[in-house]
Amino acid sequence: MTREDKAWQETVPDFAVRDFNGHKVFFSHFANPDLHEVKACFPQEADAYHEHLSFIEENGYHTGFSGHMHFEGVSICNEEHIERNPFGKYKLSDQIQWLYGPCVARSMFNNGVMVLDPEHFTIEAIPLLFV
Repeated sequence: MTREDKAWQETVPDFAVRDFNGHKVFFSHFANPDLHEVKACFPQEADAYHEHLSFIEENGYHTGFSGHMHFEGVSICNEEHIERNPFGKYKLSDQIQWLYGPCVARSMFNNGVMVLDPEHFTIEAIPLLFV
């Protein structure tokens, strides 16, 4: 990153929170304690993310979203496991959970977006098709 990129990143809040029809949702670029993902670390086991799940819960939320992992679909992580799902629509639970999904940036992965439906409490990972 350039010096200007780093300076801009310092101005961005570590996380944002929103309330969608009573569902309090936590948004961050990556997982606590490295919310900006300065280190390039991608643990594969759910227990590596207990600190982040606890951080979500301690702040009064049950659901967190991040995008840094650039996953093709949507991964749903709780305290016991990481469920890696392909693009599609999934019902969310009321337990503490962290979701991460696709990116819209140029990459070697299949890009996409995640859409939260707060009325039905579902998440849909939709691929972006480039021609």
